[in-house]
Amino acid sequence: MTSWRRFAFFTQREHPESEAQWVRNESVCASCALDDGRLVVADRSGVCHVLEGDALLEVASFGAHDRGVTHLAQPRGSGLLFTLGAESDGPTPRTFLRIWPTAAVGNSSPPPLQCARALRVFSGAGADPAVSSWCVADDCSQVALGLADGSVLLMRTSDVLRERFLKFKPLPSVKPAPSGVGVVPAPVKAVFFCYGAGERTPTDVWLLRRDALMCVSGGGMRHETCRTLAEAWGDNAGADGAGCACVSDAQQLVLGRPEAVYFYSTEERGSCFAFTGRKLRVDWHRSFLLLLSMHGNAVKQEETACELQLVDLKAKSIAYSLSLTAPPRCMINAPDRVVLSLADGRVLTLSEKPPAVKLDLLFRKSLYSTALALAHSQGYDAAMVAEIHRRHAEHLYDKGDVSGAASEYIHTLGTLEPSRVIPKFLDAARISHLTRYLQALQDDPRGLAGPQHSTLLLTCYAKLKEHKSLEALIESYCTGNARSLDVQSAIDVCRKGGYAHLALRLAEVDGLDSRRLQLLLHDAHDYDGALKLISGMGDDPARDSLMQNGALLLKHRPAQTTALLIKCCASLPQRSAVYYPPGTGGGMRKEDGATVHEFIKLFSGDPCWLEHFLERLLERPPQPPIVTNTLLELYLSGGAAAGDSAIGKGEGSARDPPPRLGGAKKTGREKAMALLRQQGAGYSDEQALLLCKQYKFEEGAVHMYEKLGRHDALLQHLMDTAQHDAVVRLCRQTGEQLPHLWVEALRYFACADEQMEAYIPEVIAVIEREQMLPPMAVLELLGQGRESGPGLPLSIAREYLLRHLQADEAMIRENEREAKRFEEDTARMQAEIKALTSQPRTFQQSNCAACQTPLDLPTVNFLCMHSFHQACLGDNDSECILCAPQRRRVREHLQQQQQLAVAHDDFFKQLEQSTDGFGTISEYIGRGMLCNINRMPR
Repeated sequence: MTSWRRFAFFTQREHPESEAQWVRNESVCASCALDDGRLVVADRSGVCHVLEGDALLEVASFGAHDRGVTHLAQPRGSGLLFTLGAESDGPTPRTFLRIWPTAAVGNSSPPPLQCARALRVFSGAGADPAVSSWCVADDCSQVALGLADGSVLLMRTSDVLRERFLKFKPLPSVKPAPSGVGVVPAPVKAVFFCYGAGERTPTDVWLLRRDALMCVSGGGMRHETCRTLAEAWGDNAGADGAGCACVSDAQQLVLGRPEAVYFYSTEERGSCFAFTGRKLRVDWHRSFLLLLSMHGNAVKQEETACELQLVDLKAKSIAYSLSLTAPPRCMINAPDRVVLSLADGRVLTLSEKPPAVKLDLLFRKSLYSTALALAHSQGYDAAMVAEIHRRHAEHLYDKGDVSGAASEYIHTLGTLEPSRVIPKFLDAARISHLTRYLQALQDDPRGLAGPQHSTLLLTCYAKLKEHKSLEALIESYCTGNARSLDVQSAIDVCRKGGYAHLALRLAEVDGLDSRRLQLLLHDAHDYDGALKLISGMGDDPARDSLMQNGALLLKHRPAQTTALLIKCCASLPQRSAVYYPPGTGGGMRKEDGATVHEFIKLFSGDPCWLEHFLERLLERPPQPPIVTNTLLELYLSGGAAAGDSAIGKGEGSARDPPPRLGGAKKTGREKAMALLRQQGAGYSDEQALLLCKQYKFEEGAVHMYEKLGRHDALLQHLMDTAQHDAVVRLCRQTGEQLPHLWVEALRYFACADEQMEAYIPEVIAVIEREQMLPPMAVLELLGQGRESGPGLPLSIAREYLLRHLQADEAMIRENEREAKRFEEDTARMQAEIKALTSQPRTFQQSNCAACQTPLDLPTVNFLCMHSFHQACLGDNDSECILCAPQRRRVREHLQQQQQLAVAHDDFFKQLEQSTDGFGTISEYIGRGMLCNINRMPR
């Protein structure tokens, strides 16, 4: 294979003279490597030496066979060393098999190694036949011996250390080698066991002779069979020794011949590789084929130059080659190294370089394919293989091979973060390569793709117009096959790409009703489907959806949308249980009020359907004030009637008007009046009054004034609107409770036209009867007159004035008589006082005024002409007990007058309520309640 690349994947170390002395020894006749890396060499004297470490220094030795060791072997993982050699047993040396536990090797206490089992191989009395090759099974259950006469012996055991009777038996299925005079003997050059995958018990035995390559199945058993895989090798078949064959790590027999190296299974021949040259040694080191071949023509035996090669068949490269001037005396194939003892006395150790060093060597030469093949052949872990792909991808990307780089990056999935790869392919020209990478990421069974990767893949599909791939990815997510997807972003991608039906599918599967509704309205324009979706929602989501999209739905589907709005409002709690705080105009709870208010705003520009909506709401009382207030304004403004007319004339949208409730068509003001008179309508009284005044709805305004009890405002409204009969009627109805209304009516009629003079006598009569105003005040009001034109004639108040003048004249005469009487009483009292102070009084009472018995001393007489026994008066002898109650009442009255004299608030209140202020003041002065007013503190 001269075209294969050559590398230096192994390091060569030459041992100094102080090291590896037993390897240099020319007496070494057999060798093997232990599982732990130590080496065992045997010399011709039958002593085995255990070598350890990089220096291959002897750490132990033991005598195995006194007549020499011919073969050494340690089955993998067994911990046992098998030795085969000759021992003295009488005049004829005998062949013995000994087993040594290797765990004892290296112990400091003698003996270093103890033989666990010794077995004589041949039981005959004659000379033992020569053993040309042997093999021990990994589980130590079988030992095969190839003899020089071409036959094969097999020993089967279940426990090689404990089973008592062990015996080698020939394999009867193996045909004997040709023999006779002039026939070259055909010894068994090599014998190997074949194992099943993951097994340690062999299933077949390969045996190699000069005349044939055979495979024995079921050796030593009844169903034993022998198959000849190759025959008639010729004179130059392989090497003269037993090292021309080995078993690969794939459990194939490797046979080295001068023209090539052949591989065999247990059934047939496999591949071959044209490595020319006579093979001195064929072995398998880790994952490499180890070849020791002669240079030049294999027929020229005088040539001694040879070459050692370590071949990586999977990578199709030569990992290491070494030219030698002569074949080595000894070659030991250890698990971690190859030790060569050369003919000139030198000892070389070949060790494989670390994987990182080998890969770095290949990376420097840009041999990424070779590095990948090496990684697969050497069994590197996934991280290292991915690193090779990454380096290769970066190399291709730098060269401009974007497609190849994408293919290599695909192999890094699971190791290299996609975030390091995706930015390299975000250009529009590279979107196809990005799509390929993302598709591989999405299809990876380990679930490496995240939601953002799936969304980016959808975007790539949309830009590349790969409709089928886009639909397949979305359908896989909808059916549960796709692991993850950012549904919100995916919906946006589908909307931008014009795939509204796919966006709807995603929203439906993921339960995103709000997104689905937006898609139905703004992309699919499926208004019926949107209404159906909203109808299937819960109460709160449905109300929220209608708040956001109700205006659009009302524009295209007014009847269905209005019905749905009514249904949503019907699901709200009854307003009768809601507390309306004072000063809020009868508001409702924030969440409900906001909902109804938002619903009403949806009908902006569509008053006819708004009227229908509000009327249907009022069928389920009580409702919030905003419902009735809005409906009342619609009635008064005439907006709904105008909307109906526009629809009927074709000026509005092409839709049918809403159905009418209550049979015959009514005018807006008739409906408004009926609404105002409706019990429990729930409207705001203040708002209703304001609307009636705004739209000049007189009947409604009067009704609201009466309902609110605002008779003053109602009177003013009637006067402003010149409703004279209504003014008098209102005064008649409420004059008893509100007498001042008659006064206002008099002031109004006094300033009115001549036609209204007929109302004045009735008003004056009531004022006179109820004594609401003094005559002068009435005359003052009447005297104000009209602002323009002639004033009121005196005849209107002639009778009223005559009556009051006559009454005043009678009162004057009565007052004069009363004054004369008071003067007479005063003169009489003054004379009595004078007599008391200047003239003596004679007490002529003979009986006690209290007990009516005759008086006797001591007696008490009072100026009031009452006399009493002192005992009848008791302790209170300073006051007449008969006159005391009357005097006490006088004192209390005086005290009360004094208290009233300082009660200013009561005085002014009475003065304000009095119809005759001068009379009230005179009364206070006459009672002496204002006599000390000038001496009161300021």
